[in-house]
Amino acid sequence: MRSIGWLVALAACGSGLRDDRFPTGSNTLAMSRDKDAVYAVNVDEGSLTRLTLGSSQVKELDVGKDPARVARVGDELWVTLRGERAVAVVVDHDGVMKVDEVLPVGVEPVGIVASEDGKRVYVANTLSDSVTEFDGRSREELRTFSVQDQPTWLALHPSGKALFVGSALDGTVSRVDLASGNVSDVELPEGTRNTNDGVIDLDNRVSGDLAISPDGTSLAIPTVYADTTTSVDEPETPEEPVVDGYGSGGVGIGVGRINPVLVVVELGPDAKPEGKPEAVFLATAPIAVSERSGEVMTTTDSGPSSGPSVFRSYPTSVVSSPSSNEWLITMEASNAVVVVSNEGPREKEGQAEPSFDFASTGSSTDCDGCGKTAPFTSAEQAGFVTWSAVAVTTAAGPKGVLFDEEEHALVHGWLARSVESVPYDDVDAMLESLARNEFDGTLTSARGAVELTRSSLPADVEEGRRMFFSALDQRMAANSAGVSCSTCHMDGRNDGFTWTLQGEHRNTPSLAGDVAATAPVTWSEEVASVADEAMLTTSLRMGGNGLRRSDALLVEAYVNYTPYPDSPRAGQEGGLVAEGREIFEREDVGCASCHGGDLYTDTLQHQVRGDLATQTPTLRGIAASAPYYHDGSAPNLAAVVASAADGSMGDTSMLSASERAALVAFLESL
Repeated sequence: MRSIGWLVALAACGSGLRDDRFPTGSNTLAMSRDKDAVYAVNVDEGSLTRLTLGSSQVKELDVGKDPARVARVGDELWVTLRGERAVAVVVDHDGVMKVDEVLPVGVEPVGIVASEDGKRVYVANTLSDSVTEFDGRSREELRTFSVQDQPTWLALHPSGKALFVGSALDGTVSRVDLASGNVSDVELPEGTRNTNDGVIDLDNRVSGDLAISPDGTSLAIPTVYADTTTSVDEPETPEEPVVDGYGSGGVGIGVGRINPVLVVVELGPDAKPEGKPEAVFLATAPIAVSERSGEVMTTTDSGPSSGPSVFRSYPTSVVSSPSSNEWLITMEASNAVVVVSNEGPREKEGQAEPSFDFASTGSSTDCDGCGKTAPFTSAEQAGFVTWSAVAVTTAAGPKGVLFDEEEHALVHGWLARSVESVPYDDVDAMLESLARNEFDGTLTSARGAVELTRSSLPADVEEGRRMFFSALDQRMAANSAGVSCSTCHMDGRNDGFTWTLQGEHRNTPSLAGDVAATAPVTWSEEVASVADEAMLTTSLRMGGNGLRRSDALLVEAYVNYTPYPDSPRAGQEGGLVAEGREIFEREDVGCASCHGGDLYTDTLQHQVRGDLATQTPTLRGIAASAPYYHDGSAPNLAAVVASAADGSMGDTSMLSASERAALVAFLESL
């Protein structure tokens, strides 16, 4: 039914794929040229698994530290090694895999994408703010493009004219013109939310792997839109009910504090954006899920204490169906793939109404524990659109999707370490019944899960990570809240947002590294441990219910297990770094007076900026955790060093421009 889709597309614009299943965006999965096997990265185990389709036979190869994404380049598999500043080139001869070469790249490479003919390969070097271009046949490095704000995810236009880059900070999407090498910005649509203080603008950030439709006409960008302005006011005691975790749960399918969105940008024949991008609201698939039991319940089974749930956690990747008619979006913390029709906004008469009325009161409870309500905001009021959408439940942590020749969508659950299959005819039938207003809410599930590898993590770390990345576990978050620890702490780090908590601006701190070593935790409160903070945050802000101390210790075990980020200048000792170290340790500059020791912190509170006394943060991995200060007022390390000229935090007023640059270089080495 879909096999002629790419022929139609080629006839229409001449810039589509020859194989409409070939991935246009970075992915955790890759398909062999003969379509007989699929390959998946195992980040914790440092391996690549080959799954033979049909027989479900698996073979595993050690490839290096922190494999992040994989791409097929001709007959080879190229794997980014985030922990090694490298790409492993893997060859597979009749099911026997080996690492043939390791190519050096930039700092923390994540996204990788190849042209369909294998002639070009592109790698996103997140902490080098760059993208590297390789000759896919000679493996020679050809060019490096400067791309800002931690470039992480990639999508290559089928024509080879343009590369699109999603960055982890500031909602930055870049277009690299591959003929000229010029880099330009792709504008994301604006979003708003109705609040008691009026209409406020939403902040946005890219949250996962991009994709381009096989016919080359559309770019899709997984995005989170967040209300960071409205204050999250906590109840005075954990016993008070929090029905709206971070202000998002009680709104159901309405626009809340945290919102999953798929930005769709139409592309012209020259692979340039055309017209106004559309922001497709994804919190549209009602379902109640019990993570503990693993059972999926209908909406009528959810009791009055829990209410209806929706798949509204953050999107982590998107791929197009071979026909270019649908987008499949993985919702990592909701254990689901949401499928939206790419054929335009849903007509009112074709909209299947849910069996419950989310907006019957015209308002939603805001997260303040005192019964106040905030005005209800529909997707349309926020500037978003809603397209026909259905959900497929999956194993834990879906992050990559590919299509096989049998029209099955293969889903990679990175937390479950599995690949499972979704017959696309099932999804088609759901979308068609939705269009006829006959959809009964029954959801399909991915099936036939094949285990790719065994966990190498300690048992407490493994369980704590599952909890950290879950928006379904009601111990952690309110039903329908759509939030998890990982919503704000991407990959256990930070989201680049500055939130309003109790009326004060609070920058999301990174949780990378052994947080216990720098306790107490949080910016200003003397919280003794990560477990204590987990108990407070889940109950007072996320609306979780029933988290025991033993559970919180599991979350703590995972957080303390996560490694520090790599640093752009790690390992450098001479030149600017050496000069910067001398400046850092000077008494008149004063950095080392608070930032001393192996972790570069005295773990004490100081009144640095304004009236608030804040904890001294560690400087380990500081280059990866922008923006800076408790209020997020410094966008980069150069701004931190410049602002210290006022004497509020050491004194850099006497430093020349070159000395300040050296000090920044030293910080980038930590």
